[in-house]
Amino acid sequence: MTTPLTTGGLYLPMVGAGASITTGVSLKNTGEKLWGMDLKIPGMFFFIGGWLLAIYAFFLRYSGQSTPFNLPALLIAAPVMGIVGAAMLMNMKMKEGLEIPIFLPITFVASWLIFVGAIAFSGPKPDPAWLIVLPFIAAFNVFFSMMWLLPKEREAKVADGLGMPMFFIAFLLLARYMGRS
Repeated sequence: MTTPLTTGGLYLPMVGAGASITTGVSLKNTGEKLWGMDLKIPGMFFFIGGWLLAIYAFFLRYSGQSTPFNLPALLIAAPVMGIVGAAMLMNMKMKEGLEIPIFLPITFVASWLIFVGAIAFSGPKPDPAWLIVLPFIAAFNVFFSMMWLLPKEREAKVADGLGMPMFFIAFLLLARYMGRS
């Protein structure tokens, strides 16, 4: 069974969120490293816009309401603010050549775990039951790509390598989970 927002078991707003976030990061990185252009503003527009779409997708899917002033939206908005804030501050510190304080990666990881936990444990139980692991596999993809692979790529002067597709795959996993009937 599909709804107007699902096709083939994928929840389209979450796919759009992942595409927008990935586009924002890629625009900024590619603009700086390959084209010598400052695309920070359009990159931030796509990045933040994608996260806002992720919040919207969550409360559309799980609350059925059209207002963000409800508990399910708060469950997702708080960790999203942690993810966005930590990611932007870590990027700023890296760009300035400063050491990243340990609380930023901890905030990033904890926020992602709360984010995927809210997706996994909100709404109806998945059928089959093993699908509940998809959001956590998505989180692992993010941690591996953002905390290990992308820093190695930056050291090697690679604008966007395997880290960005892995990040987008994380959103495809979340979309698959959210698109279940």
